[in-house]
Amino acid sequence: MGHSIQGNQAPFFTPMNKHIHLCLIKKCESDECFREVMYSLFVAFTRLGFVVSSGDNLFRKDITNIVFGFWRQPNVVQNSIVYNLEPVTEKSINDGRVPIEALKRYRVWDYSPRNVLELKTVDVDDYLVEIGYVPEMTRFPKLEEDLDVVFFGALTPRRAAVLAELGRRGYRVYASARLYGAKRDHLVSRAKVVLNMHSSEDIKSFEIVRIAPSLANKKCIVTERAEGDWFPEDLRYGMWVAPYDKLVDACTTILDSFVLREEIAECGYNLFRKRDQVEILDKAIKEGALAA
Repeated sequence: MGHSIQGNQAPFFTPMNKHIHLCLIKKCESDECFREVMYSLFVAFTRLGFVVSSGDNLFRKDITNIVFGFWRQPNVVQNSIVYNLEPVTEKSINDGRVPIEALKRYRVWDYSPRNVLELKTVDVDDYLVEIGYVPEMTRFPKLEEDLDVVFFGALTPRRAAVLAELGRRGYRVYASARLYGAKRDHLVSRAKVVLNMHSSEDIKSFEIVRIAPSLANKKCIVTERAEGDWFPEDLRYGMWVAPYDKLVDACTTILDSFVLREEIAECGYNLFRKRDQVEILDKAIKEGALAA
């Protein structure tokens, strides 16, 4: 049974207590962006022999909770681990998406090595648990690629400028700030190119949470990489990487070559598949990520 109120602190993982509850704090549709990572962890924990439950806005007082979307409700049951999937920047700290003082009360997991370093400087107990692959992620339908470029994410001015220029060059571009689940899978399946770019110049971490499903389904990715960015080097040759001011030209080059697109998509899939989520999670647990 789930609980939406605080309770007494429960023990973290021990060999006799292999139970985990995954909780998404969902206040609006955009919180669905964390669902894919939550599902991958559900699969990985299950493969490691855990009994796993999950629920939206529900917590368990008797076992360890892993919480997604914590910033929406930064006061949860004490027997919780917070999985931070937000980039750590001055802006994200100031606007509350990375609530430093609240995070200090919990064990924190993070997807980004850069974030881990930043949070440790402010005394947040942060463990690196990177985004990986489970075979269940490879599920997009096989459709005709009748869209040149698909982008999903908040349509900030710097993103809108790139998309507008692609449209002026005559490409069929689809962009959405609200694209999740089966609707996202369907539209991305129709894309020749999936475009990724930072919402603002202060973002310094690759948006792997957004892009992982496309990599897992053999889509060709064009992604921004700015100077000083954290970027997963093991995936470097599985995407076409370009600075912001070269993204339009990069898309043009790739859209002109079916062979190049297929090579990038296949390489990206094969590299991402090596990021086994079960192995990543098992390693983190053995290093103490679940320990009290």
